[in-house]
Amino acid sequence: MVTNRRSGMLEDSTAAGLPRRGRHRRGRPRRLQPYAWLGAGAVGFGLGAAALTGAGSAHADESAADPSSSSASSVSSSEDANESRAVSSGADPDDATEDRDPPESEAPESQADTDDSATAEAAVPEETATETDIVDGGGRRAHPGSDAESRAAAVEDLQDDDAATVDLPTDVGGSAAANTEPTAVLSWQSSPGWLTGRVTGRIRAADPDGDRLTYAGTATTGTVAVTSWGSFTYTPSAAARHAAAATDVTPVRATDTFDITVSDGWGGIVAVPVTVRIRPANSAPAWLRSTVAAPDPATGQVTGRVTATDRDGDVFTYTAAAPSEGAVTVHADGSFTYHPSDAARRRAASTWYTDTDSFRVLLDDGHGATRAITVRVRIAPHNSAPVSGTPTYGPPDPSTGAIGGSVTATDPDGDRITYRLSAPPHRGALVVTGDGRFTYTPTPVARHAAATGRVDSTTDAATVEAGDSLGALTSIPLTFTILPANSVPTSLRATVGQPDSTTGVVTGAVTADDADGDPLTYSGSTVTVKGAVSVAAAGTFVYTPTANARQNAQAPDATAADRADSFVVTVDDGHGGMATLPVTVAIGSVPVPDPPDPPPPPGALPAFPGAEGFGSLATGGRGGSVVYVTNTNAAGPGSLQWAIDQPGAKYILFKVSGVIDTQIHLTNGDVTIAGQTSPGGITIRGLVTDESPYQDQAVRAPADFAENWILQHIRIRPGLNGPSDDGLRIRYTRNAVLDHVSIGNATDEAVEISYSNNVTIQNSIIAETLGGHSFYGGVLMNYSNPAHGFGLDNIALHHNVINRIEGRLPEGSRESLAAAYSTMNLELSNNLYWDPRFFIALGPNTNIVTDSSGNPYPIYWNLNAVNNYFRTGPQFPYGMFDDQILRVVGNTLYVSGNRMSSYPSRSDYELFYCCNDFASVSNPDDSSHRAQKLSARHPFPAITYTPTEMLRAVLRDRAGAWPRDPMDIRLLESVAGDTISPADPATNPAGDALLPPYTGAAPAAPPDTDGDGMPDAWEVGKGLNPLSANHNATTLSLLGYTDLEVYLHELSASLVDPARALG
Repeated sequence: MVTNRRSGMLEDSTAAGLPRRGRHRRGRPRRLQPYAWLGAGAVGFGLGAAALTGAGSAHADESAADPSSSSASSVSSSEDANESRAVSSGADPDDATEDRDPPESEAPESQADTDDSATAEAAVPEETATETDIVDGGGRRAHPGSDAESRAAAVEDLQDDDAATVDLPTDVGGSAAANTEPTAVLSWQSSPGWLTGRVTGRIRAADPDGDRLTYAGTATTGTVAVTSWGSFTYTPSAAARHAAAATDVTPVRATDTFDITVSDGWGGIVAVPVTVRIRPANSAPAWLRSTVAAPDPATGQVTGRVTATDRDGDVFTYTAAAPSEGAVTVHADGSFTYHPSDAARRRAASTWYTDTDSFRVLLDDGHGATRAITVRVRIAPHNSAPVSGTPTYGPPDPSTGAIGGSVTATDPDGDRITYRLSAPPHRGALVVTGDGRFTYTPTPVARHAAATGRVDSTTDAATVEAGDSLGALTSIPLTFTILPANSVPTSLRATVGQPDSTTGVVTGAVTADDADGDPLTYSGSTVTVKGAVSVAAAGTFVYTPTANARQNAQAPDATAADRADSFVVTVDDGHGGMATLPVTVAIGSVPVPDPPDPPPPPGALPAFPGAEGFGSLATGGRGGSVVYVTNTNAAGPGSLQWAIDQPGAKYILFKVSGVIDTQIHLTNGDVTIAGQTSPGGITIRGLVTDESPYQDQAVRAPADFAENWILQHIRIRPGLNGPSDDGLRIRYTRNAVLDHVSIGNATDEAVEISYSNNVTIQNSIIAETLGGHSFYGGVLMNYSNPAHGFGLDNIALHHNVINRIEGRLPEGSRESLAAAYSTMNLELSNNLYWDPRFFIALGPNTNIVTDSSGNPYPIYWNLNAVNNYFRTGPQFPYGMFDDQILRVVGNTLYVSGNRMSSYPSRSDYELFYCCNDFASVSNPDDSSHRAQKLSARHPFPAITYTPTEMLRAVLRDRAGAWPRDPMDIRLLESVAGDTISPADPATNPAGDALLPPYTGAAPAAPPDTDGDGMPDAWEVGKGLNPLSANHNATTLSLLGYTDLEVYLHELSASLVDPARALG
């Protein structure tokens, strides 16, 4: 048994000959009561009658479908019932009296509840009724023919108070039931309402499956309200109605078409198109006004404007009827121009402006509404304007600049003419009398501005009008020439400084006064008899004498004229006032070049045996404490940076191996960093000796610096995107020696040395600068600060392998003003250059640091260049040295034993050349050489020179940090095999910069029970007590090295030469 959701009755689908529906039904569960009464004639459930007669199902009484039935308003939801209801309801006075549905609020009660009460559901449609219906005594219809099983099921369902509506998902044959979409048509439709434009109508729909239908609709130019039984009300928007009123309206804008969709809730949807006419609506123009100007006295022309408002915001079109006494033109914005006829103007001559004319202007809003307004204008009598004559001007008053004069005009009609000021001047005052006389007086500011001579400040302009008795006007332009006024600068004076003792430069300033308060600009000649001068606009100047003038000034027979120079400074107030002042400056003498520093005192103890060069006497941490590095952290206790930052003299030793992934900052001295104590070697990502404040060309006394330090057996590898760009940056350092250091894979310079002196780099490897800066990636020696004790001087680079470095081999420049005329001592010997791409370049001057004329200052060199060797590729186009150093008087050079692989027959001064065509030069010209070529080396600290032919073998076995890592091994394989790598020198082709020299875990550090830096076994072997720290004792050295220094040297020697076993 099932519940028919349209009738609320129980029915047996098979008895009615209908398929069992339910697959597409989702009605919510509902209790069924044994009896449900809604009043007389209402549909009810008769359990007893159904059981006694054997009926299989009950249907709604046919009387419920009859609109005349007394129960029709309460139980029927059929379409006929709705329609009859609609006919009986009242009509909207705005709408046509066609048949309509009632408003939703007036729907029959039987339609107000469609889900919660079985008795309120619609009757079964006619097409679903059967001819075998029998009406029982209670007014119910039953379907006979059900078997006992069906009746029993019906009784069982109705006796269960909690029974819900059950829709079986099978038809008679047991297969799933299909859904049939509803049918729908437009039943009727009203005309648009006169006031609201509203249209009503009705959609008649039916569903073959008896499903409950829903309606919906949406319009494009209005709104649609659809009731649950298919009635709709369309209301057009105000904009749509106004658009429909347009005179050029199209059919598309005059109607709206929309769909009303009917859905059975189970996927069956049908759309009914509805087209409605849109009733036009428009508001006529309102508040018409006209504004009319007075007639032009000369032409008679009258202008004005017609205005109005429009509630719809329409744009008006204006048209005008022809006036009787002239012609009128109306423009798109409502403005008009009226021209009276000559005859009308002649008649008006006797009526004195009392004659008028009128015309009608029609306003059309483009939506069917027009309004008109009458415009009246006065007619001016015929009149001619005055004709201007030529103004006359008197001379300006010398003290005030005032100018007198007069203007004249004639009137063709003989009218009396008067004059008045129309447009006043901008730079003064103009007084005009009625008879045309005038007086112009410029302001003092205007007169002073005119003194500049600028076109825009030397004149002024005004306009005078000549008018006749009828009001006709003629403009007369006036132009006045302004008499300039200015005071020239006075009280010129100069402040002159003394010559700089180094450069001879004289600075000073010129000042002056100006009564007008003008800003003054100073200028002067750039070249003098004995030098050059630069005068700034503010009055300051910089004078630079020539080198010859300084030489002459210090000659024994020099006169006062020889010791002075002069130039002229001009002061300009910008208003034509100028004054000059001669300035005399003194010429300072040329400083004497620095002599070479004396050699170290005899018997001075080197930093360690084998330390040589200018930094060899550094003592490092001698006599200090022992600080162990116990981790590879960037900072914190036990790190290398932490050890460096500890106060006092110290030896820094390592109990760890590997990469310390940071840039190390050496901020104080008296330290020995002994990398040879690391059991597997130490690599850092950069080493910088900080200066504070950081400075390049500007030099000051440093707040802190690193002095007296030793660095051994450390690898420095910045790398691409690493924490440092330079590998080793030495700034503000004195007394330092770097031994057995390996520097590679920097991205700026491998080494920079500035503001430092007495520094040695020896037995080291400098290799493979990466990236776009690689051509400048070698050794840069630059800034200098001799005034504060940090001149760039006494540098030794010896016994180093410079491998796959393109340029700066080194490059020396000293680009600091403080370095002008300074001399640098350089030991550049026993260096092996493997695959260089440029020459050794030692500059002759301060380069970018120049005097006021743009000339750099000279610098000087004392050079020892001994037994260096260039192993070059086949395309190398240069010599070994840039020859600029030979062209400077004051340079002294000792050059010996230098060779190139590509030119084995040439040596030393034959290898100095300027350019990249060295191969084409068979006999280099030395006629321009001015430097002194020494026959013996400068007495710099001693270097144990290695013969050039042995250099490759010696450095192959000695150079770099030990134990060697894969990168150094790879680089020295080329040296050992006398080959040039084909890889780009700006790259690390093996990517081996950070690989350790060991495999697996790092080796362990040897035990050191007393923590004095010397392993227990070594101390026992030397007869020392491993349980008593006494590292600063000199028990093991007759020369005075501490016992710890003896151990460190032996350890270093045993790493370089395993034959020298530690013990």
